[in-house]
Amino acid sequence: MLFRLALTVAVLSMCLPAQVAYVVEQGSGNAAAKYLPSAGYPNTGDAPLGSLFLTEFGNLPPIAISNPNAPVGGACIDQDTRAVYSCNGFTVQREAHPLYNEPGLTTSVGLGVYFPSNTVTGMAVDSDNGILYCVDDHFLIAFDKNTFVPLQAADYLYWLDLSDHLCGLGYESSTGALWACATNGEIYKMTVGGEPIGPQPWSVVNSVGTLRGLAVNTTNGLNAMPIPNCSFQVVGYHIMVTDGAYIYDAFANGNGGIPVNGNGTAYGLAYSSDGQLILASSACPLNGGVVGNPSAGGGFASIRTTTVPIVGSPTTLQLTGGPINHMCSVLFDYCPIQNGGVPLPTGDILYIWPLSLSVLICPEMTDGFGNADVAIPSSIYTLAPAGWQWSYQWYFPDMSNPSLYGCFSDAMTITWGLD
Repeated sequence: MLFRLALTVAVLSMCLPAQVAYVVEQGSGNAAAKYLPSAGYPNTGDAPLGSLFLTEFGNLPPIAISNPNAPVGGACIDQDTRAVYSCNGFTVQREAHPLYNEPGLTTSVGLGVYFPSNTVTGMAVDSDNGILYCVDDHFLIAFDKNTFVPLQAADYLYWLDLSDHLCGLGYESSTGALWACATNGEIYKMTVGGEPIGPQPWSVVNSVGTLRGLAVNTTNGLNAMPIPNCSFQVVGYHIMVTDGAYIYDAFANGNGGIPVNGNGTAYGLAYSSDGQLILASSACPLNGGVVGNPSAGGGFASIRTTTVPIVGSPTTLQLTGGPINHMCSVLFDYCPIQNGGVPLPTGDILYIWPLSLSVLICPEMTDGFGNADVAIPSSIYTLAPAGWQWSYQWYFPDMSNPSLYGCFSDAMTITWGLD
């Protein structure tokens, strides 16, 4: 059989998750996606991922903005429910994350009407407490994330200079604080009631263009697990901002801007803690099968997680379209083999070293469709801290030629996040 994962931008956007920052573009329903540095970095760390298409947000009619030169809109992702919130400056659209397709999430409502400026310039979601926070230039309002009913009157952020215009908002679940950015590059930290935390601003970002969005990386920060020694992950990118062209570390940490590879515009910036895919599979023969012919033991397989890997939430590692009724193995280790892995004569690339002292190998049987699921035990997902990082890869031995290499899937690096 020939086993491979043939990836295109279209396939990636439909079925494979990635630990990414999403820049929701203006003038389209696209969310340009970029990997953030993890254990797989730099193997695919700076690779553009194409875009996820937010169908419902893309269908919103254009609206008239009172100040068309001011950055408006917002974006955030509820990692618990897998809902994406996008805003064009007035209307907030909630819909299912295209990678997970959870039903019953589609809703749109004009929240700009609650603000003096009649616009929304930033959004953030607190999954645990069910709150969607929105800002305009100088006001903050908390809404019920499900019903969109305002939970309070608008809080005037009196401590901001009148010349400061908020353009992005993020919720830090590890501290319960809000972070915001302004068009002049300043970064602020405040309570969920709008009171400043410490001297403001906390930082100033030197961006190429005007800032237009902020998001919080929930895999690092307070009480997160340290970066594994085997990882190439860089320190930083906890508080991130974008001008539409680049994603910046709000506190620099020696990091430069990551190119967005979108259309250069942004309504907002969102983040989701998923797995970083590392391309490794090729056209690899098993049992004399044929590429794309599952009945002969072949096919085009993909790997994914069924939910966002976050603390306290169950998730499953899913294989689809693999060799049918085939005894396989899943190889786990802290980090993938760096610098491009180990190329094999079959064309596959080995990323999990089977003889590693920390490797874990779990046998798994595929079903009659070539699918298999491996559920993460509750003893792990309930206790593992944010920042817990590990990688895995599927192995398919050649039953008719046990002395050969067999075949390998792509690999994936998971970095546990908070909701």
